[in-house]
Amino acid sequence: QDNKDYISGLDEFRKGIETGGYDLVSGVGTLLFGGLDYSFDTEFLTGFEGIMKKADTELSRPETWQGDVVALMTQFGVPGGVIQSIVNRIPKVAKIKKAISTIKGSKKRKVSKIASRAVEGATIVGATDFIASEPGRESFFFEPESTEGLTGRKKAAATLRNKVKYGQEGTLIGGGFPLVGKGMQLGFKYGLKP
Repeated sequence: QDNKDYISGLDEFRKGIETGGYDLVSGVGTLLFGGLDYSFDTEFLTGFEGIMKKADTELSRPETWQGDVVALMTQFGVPGGVIQSIVNRIPKVAKIKKAISTIKGSKKRKVSKIASRAVEGATIVGATDFIASEPGRESFFFEPESTEGLTGRKKAAATLRNKVKYGQEGTLIGGGFPLVGKGMQLGFKYGLKP
């Protein structure tokens, strides 16, 4: 029984990596081909979607929450790490962090660190969602615009509007992580218990 569970766990891990990779390629390809179609009024996006639909029928998606977590980490963690590296190499970001570290007074420093983390989180998660979110992904704050029946430039415009909305949603969520984390930390410090 334990051996079967072990093999099943490895299989879910494999499915998660394959699914996350597929969804990442779908998100990046949609952005790339949507941009081409919008610029040149071509049908690359429709062709790409056809290729991806065929590949989706051959894909074995995870059946457990563990496999879903691996898929999400593959789809969003890989580009998020790249974006994090890029953001950290921007000279102005380094200057802002250095300025924050020179602020005197613990309360002012804490507030400025939280604000810095919120801006950084908003930037990274927003950019990652914009780049990596695949078409048709469920959303917390908006209903994705339908592209059914659209072609060429009109379909590309609707697709890109959806990508921008995913990015906006990611910006809101990413900016909120440091605020929620600090709020929970203070809650535990002053006696709130789970």
